[in-house]
Amino acid sequence: MDGTSKRLNQVNPSQLEWEADAQEVLLALLPDQDPSCGCTNFEFTNGGAIAEVDSLVITPKGVYLIAVKSWAGMVTGDQGAWVQQRPDGSRQSITNQAAVNSRKVKQLASLIQRIWPHNAKVGPPFIKRWCGSPTPACRSSCPGS
Repeated sequence: MDGTSKRLNQVNPSQLEWEADAQEVLLALLPDQDPSCGCTNFEFTNGGAIAEVDSLVITPKGVYLIAVKSWAGMVTGDQGAWVQQRPDGSRQSITNQAAVNSRKVKQLASLIQRIWPHNAKVGPPFIKRWCGSPTPACRSSCPGS
């Protein structure tokens, strides 16, 4: 699937070149056929909290909320914090992004559950999360990435 596909809804085109490039790599992995589709760069609210979504994709294997990162180097960490060691040797501590994305998944699932028709023949979808860099410039050994 590419950015011109009718199966892709880019709500707000990315203002960040690295994010647009990473989403292009990610979307190229999706087939441009049913039931695959995607929606990028949008926000939703649930109980007053605003959540920003990089990508939400529907595939034959499930529904995924994806946090796109454009990191280079090695990312390590635990349930609390991650550390990015860049190719130049510098290090940056970052909040566990899988945990951040997991909270967004729970918020979106709660919102969908509330608006899902009670008489529907099937229940609302189970949403999975993925957080990381779809480019080979980054290696990760973080839980949940």
